[in-house]
Amino acid sequence: MGNAVLAQCEQHFRQAALLCSVDNNSQSAPRSRGGARQRRLTRRGRGLRVRGRRSVAHFPPRRGRWRPAGRKEGGRRSALGSAAASAATPGAAAAQGRGSGCRRHRRRRRRRRRRRGEVWEQPGSRGPGMAAGLPPDALGRRVACGTDYGTVRYVGSVSRTAGIWLGVEWDDPQRGKHDGSYEGTQYFKCRQLNKLVDISVRECAVSHAGQEEEISRTCANMRHINLSKNLISSWETVVAIASQVQNLETLNVSENKMRFPSTSTFTSSAFSNLKILALNQTEITWTEVLLCAQGWPVLEELYLSSNNITVLERPDNVLQTLKLLDLSDNQLLDGNQLHLIAQLPRLEQLILRNTGISSIHFPDAGFGCKTKMFPSLKRLAINDNKISQWSCINELDKLPSLRALQCNNNPFTDTEKNPETLKQLIIAKISQLEVLNNCEILPAERRGAELDYRKIFGKDWLEAGGHWNPEENKPSEEFLAAHPRYPTLCLKYGAPEEGELKRQQPLTLKNQLLTLTIKCPEKPEQKPVEKKLPESMTIQKVKGLLYRLFKIPGSDLKLSYKSSKLEGKEVELDNDLKPLQFYSIESGDCVLVRW
Repeated sequence: MGNAVLAQCEQHFRQAALLCSVDNNSQSAPRSRGGARQRRLTRRGRGLRVRGRRSVAHFPPRRGRWRPAGRKEGGRRSALGSAAASAATPGAAAAQGRGSGCRRHRRRRRRRRRRRGEVWEQPGSRGPGMAAGLPPDALGRRVACGTDYGTVRYVGSVSRTAGIWLGVEWDDPQRGKHDGSYEGTQYFKCRQLNKLVDISVRECAVSHAGQEEEISRTCANMRHINLSKNLISSWETVVAIASQVQNLETLNVSENKMRFPSTSTFTSSAFSNLKILALNQTEITWTEVLLCAQGWPVLEELYLSSNNITVLERPDNVLQTLKLLDLSDNQLLDGNQLHLIAQLPRLEQLILRNTGISSIHFPDAGFGCKTKMFPSLKRLAINDNKISQWSCINELDKLPSLRALQCNNNPFTDTEKNPETLKQLIIAKISQLEVLNNCEILPAERRGAELDYRKIFGKDWLEAGGHWNPEENKPSEEFLAAHPRYPTLCLKYGAPEEGELKRQQPLTLKNQLLTLTIKCPEKPEQKPVEKKLPESMTIQKVKGLLYRLFKIPGSDLKLSYKSSKLEGKEVELDNDLKPLQFYSIESGDCVLVRW
């Protein structure tokens, strides 16, 4: 059974929408509000045109085909046309009448049909102004017939019938009686429930599974269901619904306060294909999660936010396929609770937003080593927590697969007022990080951050026992605990020289000026120029200055610099939006200009 109907178009689209009902449940069309005295009868050709306040209809004086605007329940005729009366397609019934008898009887029949809202049109004619009165955007328009609503899916002709027809798909699948086809011709297609893959019934007061096998008969191909914020009171109801959907992959039952099983009695295979499950705000505990998880053999994503989960347990033989776990807005007792789920072998994303944790520690690994916990973890969210120590960020470098981190809105971020410096410190402390707070870390940005980190803490390194001679380089355990990556950075870029290790001076304009020598290596006739530039000056503005010096368009200039601290290396200044200080340029360095 479909939910479509074909209806013939009239002078006005609104009237056509009211004439579009063809099944037995349709309502009669409204009569014209104008009475006999308010109508004006005019002769036109061999027919009469009757003009009322709301409608225009054509009444030929001789033979005609009439079409009722609708019948009450039990009526025999519809608005689809005479050819549909004997059609096999359900709901495609119609009727055709011929004028007979004397002229007086014909006039009586016309008056009765006018009172019932029936419309006449000349055989083979499209009616007066029928196409002209149809809006150009009729296709896709929403229409109403009584309390029923639908969408126009087809506008055009129908075989062996006259005039322009509308194909309407009803919102209620029980309303129509065919699927948009007539006499073997498919004029439009309805969205069949048995073909739906993704269904949402959020806030629809769903409380139970309905009649036995009703869901499987109606929506056999469903894969994704949203049942959030309904009236479901027990997990058994969810199982009853899911057991009727064989290929269920995604299920959202969030915001349903439910009872969950307290013992391990789960035997249903309702969730054998389930990959994504959302149980936010359901008052489930972690113990109940582990009991129900026995029925989730291939689950990959589990959302458990806002459930007052405070204590975790080790998931033995369950959740082994899990790739994403969301525990946000659950106030965990402490960061050590994470150790109980650290052995999930495939967990790639862990969301711990606003969980109240104040520390993160992996005791199985020392300085500069990788932990065996969370072996597959790539994305971690710890924002909006109570982490106040930079040592927790150092611990994250122990995660072997970590690539993305969200850590804003933690107390440790308040220790550094400059957000750019804060970002550089985090980048330098976590070696494999590629995305920080949803921003990609470019290679040049990492290089600049690590060079600055190496320079900023160089004095502390020397005071803690560090030395340029590898044999005498013995920094203290305290320094290594605070800066576990520093020895690696020294191996990567070389140990910092004494000239680099200058204490940060007050932020005056004089202290922010860099004395740079500008050379053109490919133009030996061009004499070197010495300029004092603010370290906050962007590369784009530097190019503008050089354009005035050399009369070369800035877009053609290629800049790089050499430093005595980096012998034999030339660093390209490739980002026009970055300041000079981003590339760790210092006074005395040489800027090379090419074009």
